[in-house]
Amino acid sequence: MKKTTVKKNFFVKEQLEIAKEWIEKFDSYWLSIIDRTEPCPQIVYDELKKWQELALNNCSIGKSDEENLKVAIEFIKNFPIYWTTIVVKTLFGSPGITKEIENWRTQALFEIDKYKNRY
Repeated sequence: MKKTTVKKNFFVKEQLEIAKEWIEKFDSYWLSIIDRTEPCPQIVYDELKKWQELALNNCSIGKSDEENLKVAIEFIKNFPIYWTTIVVKTLFGSPGITKEIENWRTQALFEIDKYKNRY
């Protein structure tokens, strides 16, 4: 029983690291989206940075790895909603960018979930 628990905790810890990595690398992903779509005002970058910092802080604050993983996944799952608030606030956005953000979210969640099935 202990081995299963240790393995489970190991997988959760690894999944959490993957989730954090996807959140941390959102900056570079965002720049690649802009390169393919349209120029972006600074206020949009600032809003995205706020989301990124909030997500990383909330999935790193003194909770268990399982709880932090749930928080990270929720931030990733709900990012399109946050993106909608940025669009409304800044009047910036297009269907192409929204589609790219959906792709990012789908790929991030797939990579997090895929890890637990590796072994």
